[in-house]
Amino acid sequence: MSNRLSAALFIAALAIVSVEARAALIVNGDFDANAVTGNFATVTPSSVFQMTGWRVVTAGGNTSASIDLVKAPYWQAHSGTNSVDLFGSGTQQPSFLAQTFSVGAGQLGSYRLSFFHSVNTDGPRDQGLFADIVAGTGIGGNSVATSSTTFFYDIPADGNPTKQSMAWKQGFLDVTFAAAGDYTLWFQGDARFGNRNQGAALDSVTLDAAVVPLPAAGWLMLAGLGIVFGLGRRRSAKD
Repeated sequence: MSNRLSAALFIAALAIVSVEARAALIVNGDFDANAVTGNFATVTPSSVFQMTGWRVVTAGGNTSASIDLVKAPYWQAHSGTNSVDLFGSGTQQPSFLAQTFSVGAGQLGSYRLSFFHSVNTDGPRDQGLFADIVAGTGIGGNSVATSSTTFFYDIPADGNPTKQSMAWKQGFLDVTFAAAGDYTLWFQGDARFGNRNQGAALDSVTLDAAVVPLPAAGWLMLAGLGIVFGLGRRRSAKD
């Protein structure tokens, strides 16, 4: 077997058994699909302006749910142009920002939700948020999270955000999809830290499959190809 063919087989096998599988389950995770006129747009469950892929949800006694879709340079987005303030204008209560997506039978397994959060710089202070992924199309389904769903931004330990430099902090939520079906991701500002229209800032939401561990059979295949590759090199040296 030629060195070139052996190397090609080795690289192909490595790609098959150790590649990080990706699943584009979240739509508009950077919040840039919608153009904003002015500094921000307030989104409510019934407003004319709505965000692609996302919806604002009321819960409990909160009847004035809203979020603000904030456009840079009012404050610096983590990526692109837009980010979200989880306490929208005109409400003193946190709202749920939710997105429902489907997981197919071939997409089951462990995933990691990643996002970046900061504080509303109009009244900078420690702020927090909650995040979860639940079964079904509503926010009240059973959680599939396998890690903490509570996130805090502590000033100055996590940074000293300003409009020009938001010092975004990355948050992670690990989940496991054990059955195919619909699931709902939601975020909510923590009422203990946000009020007077000043809530946690959110941007760059992604949900990717966790790195797939290399099975024992995969390691054996790689070892075998490595041996073949080595023999090919030695034979070439003799020729």
